[in-house]
Amino acid sequence: MNKNWKILRDVLEQIYKVEGISSNFSKDIIHLENAHLQTEAMWYERFAEIDSIKFILLSESPLFGTQKKTYIYNPKAQTSSFFHFNDLLVFPEITPEDLPKKTEITTRKSILFNTFKKHGFIVLDLFPYSFNSSDTSINYRSMSKELYSKLFNLSKEYYFSVKLKLCISKSELPPMFIYRYNTLFDRVSELVYPMLEDEIENEESIAVYCVSGDNMPLNRDYLSELIKLKYNAV
Repeated sequence: MNKNWKILRDVLEQIYKVEGISSNFSKDIIHLENAHLQTEAMWYERFAEIDSIKFILLSESPLFGTQKKTYIYNPKAQTSSFFHFNDLLVFPEITPEDLPKKTEITTRKSILFNTFKKHGFIVLDLFPYSFNSSDTSINYRSMSKELYSKLFNLSKEYYFSVKLKLCISKSELPPMFIYRYNTLFDRVSELVYPMLEDEIENEESIAVYCVSGDNMPLNRDYLSELIKLKYNAV
């Protein structure tokens, strides 16, 4: 699962050179490689548990830092605005009583993982680099659209494309693609859609949505509607 890291590392080193921050690369790459190895292991563990993928929630990258190891698939990390514990209410059988407030983080994450597994719901990051303001010299938020697109195009073959193929191979029907944030959709949708067309035989069956709410929260009502729509279509 980590066989492409050397290529991804070389891609990033070239980016640092072009951006004139080569002096920071040796420090940044220590964090980025460590974060990549850990989050990849977590992702593949959850991927292996799912029998059939129905929903792919597209994200940017794990916000996995040296101190704050935030990641949806980290069993020891609290959930975030990306997908709160209570956002599990989007799934039809989940009620507030199923989501106890005073529980350990690991218990909450176990409930989240099991619900995702049951519904064939998986989070798929577009980038392999856990940039953040504390550990790296660059981050996605301050990155120009030109650099953002360049980084995606240079890394997609060795990261996003690999995982996309795996997810589609586990889908009996084309999965529903859901962008978590409008900003992500605006920046990469034109680059991602041709990749979906390459992997899905019937282009008319490709369904792409965005569930970004006001400010940071997820649009729970809309995601709930999409999940019902998918089940009604099966």
